[in-house]
Amino acid sequence: DKQAMHHIKRVTLSGGEATLEPNLLQYVAAAKRAGVAHVRIQTNATRLHDRGLLESLLTSGVDEFFVSLHGADAATCDRITQRNGSFKAIVAGLRAIAASGARLVTNTAICQQNYTSLTSIVELAVAHQAAEVEFWNLWPRIDPEDLRGHLVPVAQAAPHLVAALDRAEELGRPATVKWFPRCLLGGRAIKLDNSQPNVLIEQEFWQDAPTYGCIHADTCAAAKDLTCLGLSKQYVDKYGWEAAALKPL
Repeated sequence: DKQAMHHIKRVTLSGGEATLEPNLLQYVAAAKRAGVAHVRIQTNATRLHDRGLLESLLTSGVDEFFVSLHGADAATCDRITQRNGSFKAIVAGLRAIAASGARLVTNTAICQQNYTSLTSIVELAVAHQAAEVEFWNLWPRIDPEDLRGHLVPVAQAAPHLVAALDRAEELGRPATVKWFPRCLLGGRAIKLDNSQPNVLIEQEFWQDAPTYGCIHADTCAAAKDLTCLGLSKQYVDKYGWEAAALKPL
């Protein structure tokens, strides 16, 4: 319905893994018929080395890919995904997207296994023609007790994240950070953007969504205007409130 969609410029189709959805091409075509300018697929990119699949997506109207990039090398990436060969498959997908001319945006969830290599991840993304890079502090919904050991102390991650943001700027790429304490980003705090697009999803999904807070919430301007969410409950359960590391703005 073009009238209902007239104000919507971009639709992102997400998953699970969106490329496994049998009706994906029909959804893309429906968005284009409704007049949406940009259709983005959120994907791990591991299937996009298949030229037939990629071409069918492009032909149906996909012009952007939002790719999860977990690490800058096979050892790190495969350890995070718990699947041997995942890094090789992701890079093959990145290479195919770059060759297609479609817009590529990468997203990296900051975790214990990759936080020291965020700058290298930026360089890998840009080497494959990424137009933008995003870093999301781990959103601990799937593993609330952190049995996989993914949560990383924010004070440890902060200097590596800031260095990665600096590197993105040096390479001329916009960068965005989500769900990270604003006060730890220093002069890069402007990169923090916790906003999310409208989401159509089962309501059950939100039942396990993490809640956030900060010990300085009563005195911090960023907490009051919600430009900073603080720390997730799961993080606080593991590492505490980080009262000494976080500073009210």
